Amino acid sequence: MQIIAIVECVYRVWISTTSATESHIHHIDFGNQQTVLTRNLFELPAYVWDIPPAAVPCRLVRTGTWTSLVVLSNKLLQSVATDV
Repeated sequence: MQIIAIVECVYRVWISTTSATESHIHHIDFGNQQTVLTRNLFELPAYVWDIPPAAVPCRLVRTGTWTSLVVLSNKLLQSVATDV
């Protein structure tokens, strides 16, 4: 794994492909992907990797129509709001 610095920020990333000019990366703490300039990549000390990734792979399973999911989520939000 490598670390990338963009606009004075540092992100932990996994590099999926790389060339002399560009690298395709996966942000392990946010879940997004992007292509960046390879010259902006640098490695940080190993202790940075002791922290587990914040992003976890997940997806919704189709359990009904979109309308029924919206109605169900609205009912859940209303029940949470009334419990506060």
